[in-house]
Amino acid sequence: MKCPACEAKGLSSRVSDGGRTRTLLGWRPYFDEAGVEHHHDPNRQHRIYFCSNGHSFEIISRPACPAGDYPNELAQTRMFGATEPGPRT
Repeated sequence: MKCPACEAKGLSSRVSDGGRTRTLLGWRPYFDEAGVEHHHDPNRQHRIYFCSNGHSFEIISRPACPAGDYPNELAQTRMFGATEPGPRT
């Protein structure tokens, strides 16, 4: 795991896990006409990270359906907090 802001500026940093949350929308798997099981889970997991240069960011993802017709929405990264690198206090 690398901090996107530091990586864009060519800086190095340590990244620590700040916790995870998950939405709790109801859903059910189903079987289509061919008997294939589908998991269209609309819930998203939010993973928060902090870097040693003072940046904060989260990665939002959704699980993909094993049948392949409901893709994972990984790589949705949102920066928040400090935008310029500086030491954390």
